[in-house]
Amino acid sequence: PQRVTWLALAAVLLALLAATHTITFLLALPCLAVYVVMLAATRRSLALLAAPAGAALLAALLSAVIWLPQLLERGNLSTAAWSTALLLDNLWRWQDFVALALRFRAVDGGQTPYHFGAVQMWLLLVGLILTRRRTTEWWFWVGVLGVSVLLMSPLSAPLWASIPALAVIQFPWRLLSLAGLAAALIGAGVVTAFTTPRARAMATALIVALIVITQTPRAAETPHVVAPSDVRLSPASLARFETVEAAYGAGYDDEFLPRWANPAALAEVAPALPPVTATVTAGGAAGSDLHLTSDASQSFALHWRQFYFPQMRATLDATTPLVTMPAADTGLAAVSVPAGVHTLELRRDATLAQQVGLGLTILGVALLVILLAVGGAWKALAVIALAALTIGLAWGVRTVAPAPLAQQPVVDLPLTAAPGLDLAGIAATLTDGDRLQLAPTWFVRTNQPDLLTHWKLLAADGRVVGEIESAPRFGVWRSAAWAPGEVVQDAAEVALPPGLPTGVYTATLGLRTLSGAELLRDQPLLTVALPAIPPVAPTHLADVTFGAPETPIATLTGLRVTVEDAPVTGRFRAAPGDRVAVDLLWQPLTPDRAAYQSFVEIVDAAQQKVAAQDLQVGWRGTVSELWQPYLAPHEATTLRLPEDAASGLYSVRVGLRDRRTGELLALSDATGAALGDLYTAAVFKVLASSHRRPATALAATFGERIALEGYTLAPDATVRAGDALTVTLFYRARDVMPTDYTRFLQLYSPVYGMVAQSDAMPQDGANPTSAWVKGERIADTAVLHIAPDAAPGDYWLLLGFYDATNGGARLPALDEDGAALPDQAVVLAKVKVVE
Repeated sequence: PQRVTWLALAAVLLALLAATHTITFLLALPCLAVYVVMLAATRRSLALLAAPAGAALLAALLSAVIWLPQLLERGNLSTAAWSTALLLDNLWRWQDFVALALRFRAVDGGQTPYHFGAVQMWLLLVGLILTRRRTTEWWFWVGVLGVSVLLMSPLSAPLWASIPALAVIQFPWRLLSLAGLAAALIGAGVVTAFTTPRARAMATALIVALIVITQTPRAAETPHVVAPSDVRLSPASLARFETVEAAYGAGYDDEFLPRWANPAALAEVAPALPPVTATVTAGGAAGSDLHLTSDASQSFALHWRQFYFPQMRATLDATTPLVTMPAADTGLAAVSVPAGVHTLELRRDATLAQQVGLGLTILGVALLVILLAVGGAWKALAVIALAALTIGLAWGVRTVAPAPLAQQPVVDLPLTAAPGLDLAGIAATLTDGDRLQLAPTWFVRTNQPDLLTHWKLLAADGRVVGEIESAPRFGVWRSAAWAPGEVVQDAAEVALPPGLPTGVYTATLGLRTLSGAELLRDQPLLTVALPAIPPVAPTHLADVTFGAPETPIATLTGLRVTVEDAPVTGRFRAAPGDRVAVDLLWQPLTPDRAAYQSFVEIVDAAQQKVAAQDLQVGWRGTVSELWQPYLAPHEATTLRLPEDAASGLYSVRVGLRDRRTGELLALSDATGAALGDLYTAAVFKVLASSHRRPATALAATFGERIALEGYTLAPDATVRAGDALTVTLFYRARDVMPTDYTRFLQLYSPVYGMVAQSDAMPQDGANPTSAWVKGERIADTAVLHIAPDAAPGDYWLLLGFYDATNGGARLPALDEDGAALPDQAVVLAKVKVVE
């Protein structure tokens, strides 16, 4: 039973590797095969090959549903998938194949190839030297490491360039998976240098701790790796990403497109073609299938605005299969529809390779069960059955479609929405809980100009509760690119406002050309029953409007701010590293919402940005804007304060940017008064732990609320005229105070007078006294510039506080015994000015 269990485990792990990352599987398989052959040769036993061969065969069956279609249908891929240019561009460069910093940071996108870490390299070198037994197996892993490094180096360029099949690997640095495994095994040889089990255990623990501490990614260091939970990966954001980034299928080189696809042609104005004299109505859709009814006086070529794939099938009148093929100029799915009245179903079926692969996988599962049962490995069988059941249930729950919205068309279809453009069907779905996705199906009879769609959602009383105006398909398609005979599955997304009550709402549509000619005005199309949208309670009210007074764009009515998931109001507190979540509540005033993007940022007292929404996603500024495709009534983002944020006041600011120009919109308050272009929505205090201590201890108090603990001078107490004397003062807040006091620091002599002075709020206003928290320790650094004509002699360094808003009245200064000090000032030190 134990041997059977290990064989089954090996097969399942190999199958999972093939299913989760095929490229890594392709790299690991030859390495494992050579490893097994090496072991068999070393031990002079061919019988050792039986179990691994059986596990490999069983793994091949279990994962056939993944690799068999990839193997048999690889000829359908774009030629970019077989280009070796990407391989050659990502070879290691000799000068940077090792990241020398002890703290390893994953490189930003665009800065590949990925590197070896310094700790990884040092452990490898020490392991090579200290390993006590160098067996054949040890030399094998040294060879794996050497071959992997060689294949990632520029020396391997001729090999990558001459074998097109290797292009499937995409990047040579994928071999780091094998090189990293070999480096870990060789580096572990460090432990063998210790002679006792206890010493080896301690060495192992220390090495593992070193690796964890230095290699663990940190969110603040790798913003491109750790995406925020509030990013909406919606069809609208994906459509914008693919179009703006030219990354169709999330691949920048079209490697995931079929070889006949031509996305560039779909963005160009369609050639002028004769009109199509047919009437097409879209029926109910099931998943990605399309059901049409056609009434044509003559046959015509129907193009479905989806790229053709071999599994696409077309059936006429539910019985007659039609030939489906890619259109020559675009790669769209094309089918010839005969004259007369017919029903047409376009669907995606499994290909023969997919069906065979699924059958082999089912066979593999059956063999696995039989193997475990015959071998008596009942525990392993029970574990696998439980794991399969858990995965199946999780997958089933995840893929359960939400209940469809109750909806009813209120117009006869097809509807002539514009000359030569028919609305063949309309449907609505609710996504993300507060996004209404409207899916019109168009049939194009004649060439079209570029059109803008204006969708509105009306309450029963006629009030507009949501709207958006944009180009088709979430604002990224051109209707001028639609050719006669095309069936276009369009989509628009309308954000629903928080607090929207349950009820029946009406979706209306308007159409106009880019030049402003109105073709359709607020045509009711569909009623839809919507559930209630949960309200969002603001913690900070705003009521500021962005945009010119004569053409306002949107009003920010309020914000909801939470720190580590706890709502906060007024001037709140946070700690370094805290997550600050900000919900924006907008009242959009313009339907052209795709043209504007809001942003949130946190700045310190010097107005320096320390966190911003723009830094949350992606490695390029353009990418971060794509996840939020339009201005919505409710937007949310989560910002993280830096781990090294200093104590002081910080502000949450909100702005609105015009995507087309990059300019910030001006804003005004409810009275129309201008407020600049950034709105300070909230001010809060960051309270950081201070471990700094004064070089010279000195106790005193000011007004019984400010306790002086000491100071540090740099340089020492001897200076020259024209020098700068840096003084760091250490206070402790004995209580909260409502007043912002000004600190004065003077270098004074009764004989020579004042030769240096610095008056400022603590930390130059970044941490005013009104923001201090009881018990807080504050380090306040001031620089005194000694007058160039200062006479040599002894001077007193004096410290005190005064209220600038109350005629400069000084706070009483008391020494550590409670005795009042002259002039309400504390003498810190005697400073000598020398020639």
